[in-house]
Amino acid sequence: MERESGRYRKDGERVRRITGHFRKLTNYLLPEQQKEGQADDRFIVTMQREENHSWHIASIIKVNSTMPAHALFRWRIARMRRSLQQLADEVAANYKDSLTVVLTVTCNPSGYVQLEHHRIHFRNSKWSQYALLKSNNRLAPYLPPTELYTPETVRDFLQRYKEVLLKPCIGQEGKGIIQVIRQPDESFAIHQWNEKYTCASYDELFERLASSNVAKKPYIVQQKLRLAEIGDCPIDLRVVVQKDENRWVGTGMLVKVAAKDFFVTNVAQHIMPFEEGIRQSSIARFGARKLKDRLYQLCLAAARQLEQVNPAPDIIGYDIGITQCGKIFILEGNYVPDLAMFHSLEDQKMYWTIKSYQLQNEN
Repeated sequence: MERESGRYRKDGERVRRITGHFRKLTNYLLPEQQKEGQADDRFIVTMQREENHSWHIASIIKVNSTMPAHALFRWRIARMRRSLQQLADEVAANYKDSLTVVLTVTCNPSGYVQLEHHRIHFRNSKWSQYALLKSNNRLAPYLPPTELYTPETVRDFLQRYKEVLLKPCIGQEGKGIIQVIRQPDESFAIHQWNEKYTCASYDELFERLASSNVAKKPYIVQQKLRLAEIGDCPIDLRVVVQKDENRWVGTGMLVKVAAKDFFVTNVAQHIMPFEEGIRQSSIARFGARKLKDRLYQLCLAAARQLEQVNPAPDIIGYDIGITQCGKIFILEGNYVPDLAMFHSLEDQKMYWTIKSYQLQNEN
């Protein structure tokens, strides 16, 4: 009995020692405001609807703080999951066409979740499309780092990447896109459309953004990629895929060259056939034929993923970026792509191929 009681005492001491270590770890990891019980945490949570109609957490932003990644933070979010799923069900109950819901919530240390605000995103939202593509592990590496716009996410992205793009979730033809570059002296160069100006500090930057459309509508923040160029002008690609009965096929591909003093190719100075554009570009060494095969394979895989949206598309025009080192990124998929650029080519074979599939899908 004495031997057993001694063993129990040692076990008890071990438990107390481990418990003490855990308390110290907790005190170290948790924010000061949570330790003192002075304030609840506030989060912006993106919920993505799966094919079985259940919801999963696609993104979490901790507001008014840096975004923590430690284990206790993840544990707290896991405790919130069921409440968040219920909230997503409630706010999206009348919007079956939506796959994405953004919830702004507060959570107290005991785990109680309260909804402050919500926004429904439909299929034409860049953020909804990004979340859907990102949920596919095979497609995720082909997406540039992207997050919902908040002052915290912009600051974090500028610290990591130095150059970022702010894009409206709903928008076409490059309207509303803002480029922000962190300069060596910690000032910020702003480029919107063809206008340029400078902000001396983060406070001035966010004050300027707060007076723009960024404060009036949902935006995303995205790493600015160093795209391939032709004559010092960035280029990207338009790749069209279409439904042919039960399968997707590639029907068109071309190169868009940005106009001088524009950082987006939505304002294109030149539209070129794919092979010619690649041969003249800074990525000619990768070979037009090999790139073309890889691009079609990627866009067809992305189309199969985006079939989940409602109404399901039968044509998608992708904007694809290729960096100077040959890495491919899906910038955006357009469900009503502009076909005029294909019509502008001297050889209009691709244009008429696309139109024939459109006519087939209308019948």
